[in-house]
This record gives sequence, C-alpha cells and structure tokens, in this order.
Amino acid sequence: KLHEERERQIYEELLKHPTALIRAKTAANQAKAHLDLAESEFQRVKELYEEKIAATKDFAVAKAKLAQEKAAYEEAHATVQREEQLFKNRSMLKRDYALAQAEVERISNHINTLVQRLVFLGADKTALDRVQSGKIIGTIRLTAPISGMISFHDTGVGEVVQPSVNMFTIIDTSTVLLQVDLPEVDLQKVKIGDPVKIKIPSYPDQHFEGKISSIGVNVNPETRTVPMRVQLDNKNGKLKKGMFAEIEMEGVPQMMLACPKRALREHEVRKTVFVRKDGGDDDTAEGIFEERAVRPGKESGNYVEIVAGLSEGDKVVTTGSGELESYIKSRHAGY
Repeated sequence: KLHEERERQIYEELLKHPTALIRAKTAANQAKAHLDLAESEFQRVKELYEEKIAATKDFAVAKAKLAQEKAAYEEAHATVQREEQLFKNRSMLKRDYALAQAEVERISNHINTLVQRLVFLGADKTALDRVQSGKIIGTIRLTAPISGMISFHDTGVGEVVQPSVNMFTIIDTSTVLLQVDLPEVDLQKVKIGDPVKIKIPSYPDQHFEGKISSIGVNVNPETRTVPMRVQLDNKNGKLKKGMFAEIEMEGVPQMMLACPKRALREHEVRKTVFVRKDGGDDDTAEGIFEERAVRPGKESGNYVEIVAGLSEGDKVVTTGSGELESYIKSRHAGY
C-alpha cells in the first residue's frame, strides 16, 4: 500500500509537471538554435567559397555541420512529438500506478482468504484483529463449531501438536440417533417421519418417543434386514452412546379380532381363555363359563390378536380366571 501511494504521488506530479515533455521541448529548442547557427555559418562560408575566398575544406566542414545539426533537430522534434502523445494518453503515465494498485488488490484478496480460513478453523475476531495489526501473541482462542461435551481429550499443556493429531472430540447429545435393523417383511409398514416408541433397559419404567429420520436402500443379505435410523430428543442427557433399545412402531392399521392379554391362560404349549356361555342352564361355574383353546397372533399394548378359538362378541374372563380355573378343577375332583 505504501508503494501504491508513492506511485500515486508520482502519477499526480507527472500530470501537473510533465518532466519528460519539458526536457524534450528544451532539447528541441536547443537543437533549433544550433541548427539556425549552422545554417547561418553555412551561408557565410558558401558566399566566401563562391567568391574564391574560403577554402574548399571550410565549405565542406560547414556543410557537414549543417547536416549534423539538422539531424539532431529532427530527432529532438520527434522526441517532443512522442512525449506530447504520451502525455495525451494518460493511461501510459498511469501504468506504474495501475500496477501498484493491482498488486495491492492481489495481496488484499490473499489476506481475505487467509482470514476466512482462520474463521473456518475457529479463530475469533479479536485474535484476527491482533494478527492483522502486527501483534503476534502466544495463545489463541478457538471457538468450538458446536455446543456439546468433550468426550475425548488426549493432549497436555505444553505438548506440541500437529494438524493430523486429534486433540479433542466434542459431541452434541441433545439429539441422538437410534440405529435399527428393520426386518424386510416390515418395510412396507413404515415411512420416514413415522413416530415410534422406544424402551431402554436402563429405564424400564419410562418410554421415549422419536421419529424415523432415514430408511436404508439396501437389504442385508444375511439378516434380511434394512438399516433404519430414529431421531430422539435427548435434552435431559439420559440416552448414552452404545445403549441397546427396543422400538414399537405403529404400522398400517389392520382390522383383527383381539382380546386382553390378561384373559389368556398358559397350559404348557397351548393357551386358553374362559368364555361366558350363552343361555347356561344352571348357576354353577361350569354352567356359565367354558374353557376354550385359542391361537394368539400379534401383540400390541395390552391386547393380543386371536387367530382362532374365539368369535366376535364372545365375552372372556379378564379378572379372576385363575380362581375360576381352580374352582372348576375342585368341583370335578369331588371337593
């Protein structure tokens, strides 16, 4: 910038006082005076030579001097014309100044690039201002690109580090992703944005809610599953990296016959329920209720699908089925 200022001053001075043009005009005036003197001398010698008074040598010398001064004048006159043309063409006078301006712009752009790189790397404005003012300090403040927690730290004070060395790892756990292996057969039941419920073994009495954020495009040929990610809010920080979880998804609604789970009775490999008879002929338990084998299907919440064994409208026992079973057995045993 100092060089640019100096060239600017020179350029403005040349506009006010064109030194080269003035020198050229001075030289041309001197050459014209010498030419006039040579012409006068030549005419004098020529007249003397024609009257046989001057020698041939003197005439030749005067003639050569005249030719020399004439060439010098023509050269000086051409120089004046060239300098006048240059003065009229201001861009030529401004050449050095323009070069200095271009150099300032080039260096300024380079500085801006370096500043942007430092900003990208986390340098704050105060540190950049100090550096640009020429003040080099021994420490620099770096601002983390994200808010979060330092999950990795492997550098001590005074240790020399390199760009390839991982000094810190910062993680933002306010939002976490759950990686899920979705069975291929269930792929048609979900889409991005669907809500899901999550159960974590560490918090058995608490449910977490999230939304499907991405569904993979490839099927694992060995497990026949599709990778899927669920986004969870974790502002309370309960969810940790590496935890296991189970998810419950709400697929496409389906009409099915279902009954409460607590109505099912376990009998080794089979399941039964107590069903209220229609039009029982006595008031005994056997006359009012019958035990019926059922084949359950899918489960959802507190209900289970009944594939076979029940019909729509059947009334099943949900409370006291254990006591009912014991009573019926005792009656058949003769107690």
